[in-house]
Amino acid sequence: MEKGVASRTSDIDIVLVHGYGFPRHLGGPLFWAQHNGPEKIHQMMKRLRFASGIDFICGDMTYVFPKQ
Repeated sequence: MEKGVASRTSDIDIVLVHGYGFPRHLGGPLFWAQHNGPEKIHQMMKRLRFASGIDFICGDMTYVFPKQ
C-alpha cells in the first residue's frame, strides 16, 4: 500500500487468498489480523520473534491497525 500497488487491505487479502493459498475461510491475513485485534497479533509476533531469533523483524502494522 505504501508504494501504491494496493489501495486497500482487502486488495492484499484477495491476492494472498487467490494467489498464494491463504485459507479462504479466514478471509485473508489482514482481515484475520483485524478480526483478532492488535493485542493478540502483538503476542503472536513476540512468540514468532522468540522462535525465529533476533533477526526477525515485524513489518509496519499501521495499515492493519490504523491509529484512531
